[in-house]
Amino acid sequence: MMIVRRLRSRCQGPLILLFSMSIAFLASGCMWGVVTDARTGAPVSGAMVSVWDKNDNGGLVTTDANGIYVFESFTGAPASPGEATFSVTSSSFGTQSEVRTIDYAENPGASLANPASFWEVQNFQVAGQPNGYHDLTRGYTMMFSDSWIIVAMGEPETESAPIVLATDMEQSGRGNISICAVYVRTPPPDGVFDNWWSVPPQKATVTERGSAQIAGQSATRLVLMFDAQDNNSMSDLEDVVWIFQRSGKAWVISCGTEAENFSQLRSQYEQIAKSFKFD
Repeated sequence: MMIVRRLRSRCQGPLILLFSMSIAFLASGCMWGVVTDARTGAPVSGAMVSVWDKNDNGGLVTTDANGIYVFESFTGAPASPGEATFSVTSSSFGTQSEVRTIDYAENPGASLANPASFWEVQNFQVAGQPNGYHDLTRGYTMMFSDSWIIVAMGEPETESAPIVLATDMEQSGRGNISICAVYVRTPPPDGVFDNWWSVPPQKATVTERGSAQIAGQSATRLVLMFDAQDNNSMSDLEDVVWIFQRSGKAWVISCGTEAENFSQLRSQYEQIAKSFKFD
């Protein structure tokens, strides 16, 4: 109870209420919670907690020594009520993400006459391994090396954005782009995957076509060359893409870099794709 009182006092910032058709929607508020080890119950300090809604509003904060995080302000606009993507990243547990619902009405005594009484509590129990990415909403895990930065994307209601995006900071430090992303899409009716997954569609040449096994699923594997001139890029880009279908959806793992570095990095991309598994 002492923690709740202390946090509530820190969350008394101004809130904005929007009224439409006689229904009140909370447009902003305070959000806080505690991150703990799922196995031991111990608080996890120094974990990064992010929240992004479908309009990419939200922010990023870090837990304190007691595993507590507090959003007293957001980057740009506050995360709106409704579905949002939460991610928790720590050196010991990797990154864990899931889609949750925000309503800013956790306080049983909240009153429209007192907007500051509205606040949101989102607690997290984390279990995983360093450099792992675990999507609790869709139930899959994949692994990256420690030089990669992992970002769980917003827009949980759309197919246009990747559900996870990762970039190799070691390569970035050398001036090279190296990115992997995962998409979940509605498959094309004609079953032709060559360039369908790209949003917006880009011109690409299929230089290699084959098959693979990803998470026990038969996957189409494509190597695509994106010409710089055709796609307004600084240099030619080359991607390796794995596409497989599960439960009526097409899953896409796409990893790529500048064409001149692709052969050097392809084995690393293969390892990332092979680490993908459903829980």
